[in-house]
Amino acid sequence: MSSVIEKFIVRNRVLFKAALFEVIAKRCEQLLHELEEVEKKIKEFEEKYGVKFEDFEKNLPDSFEAHEIWMDWKSLVETRKAIEEELNEIEEVRRELTEEI
Repeated sequence: MSSVIEKFIVRNRVLFKAALFEVIAKRCEQLLHELEEVEKKIKEFEEKYGVKFEDFEKNLPDSFEAHEIWMDWKSLVETRKAIEEELNEIEEVRRELTEEI
């Protein structure tokens, strides 16, 4: 980080933290919306195939269609995990910022 930016942050610590909280809140809102959409799609797969992803994966039929379904479903599961990890990281940052105040 450049020294000019560091000086600005130090001099305007309260303003910087307020802005950071605002950015964090907006990002959380965006991630929660994305998570809701992913959860909805995962639920559709579960209802359509009558099982959770792990069970579908264990008993994956040996067909092109089944592998396409698996890839789409797995992508959703991985996306959900990535969103949840980012939300956890953001919560940790928010906690640290709150403790500093």
